[in-house]
Amino acid sequence: MRGAFYNLINFINTNSIDDVYANAAKIILKNIYLIPDSTITDIADYCFVSTATISRLCRKLNYESFADFKMDVTMNLNYFNRDALRLQFDYQLPQREYLYQGKEVFKDHFENIINNLRSTYDSIDYEDLEFIVDKIYESNRVCFAGNFFTQSVSMQLQIELSYLGK
Repeated sequence: MRGAFYNLINFINTNSIDDVYANAAKIILKNIYLIPDSTITDIADYCFVSTATISRLCRKLNYESFADFKMDVTMNLNYFNRDALRLQFDYQLPQREYLYQGKEVFKDHFENIINNLRSTYDSIDYEDLEFIVDKIYESNRVCFAGNFFTQSVSMQLQIELSYLGK
């Protein structure tokens, strides 16, 4: 899940600020709520670009078409707005009525991280950790798979703030 938000933020973060596609992606992210009820022409007008540019942007975001992008955005917005589902840190995105309460979003974001780290810490048995460390030490080859926590935390904060229009 969260594909549309991550795809847009990754694209913005990895392209030049002068790039026409990155600028369109920023405008789309800022107006993400308009996507489900908009046509490709509407989005092109919002972004001051052609429909061909929006179509190419969707392909750059790894969607086959604007319709696929629109479907993913709609699905993500529905997902974020459902009470029963949770995000990466087991908390909902902030409610839109908190748009101008950035300090609270910032505080809640870090409290969520601290709670998840505390929960992870509490669930780890030290003897199991020692066993794993010993096995790693004894091994000739070790492969670690995963992602960079700090990047994930930063992206999550970006998503929460972009969801609020920040």
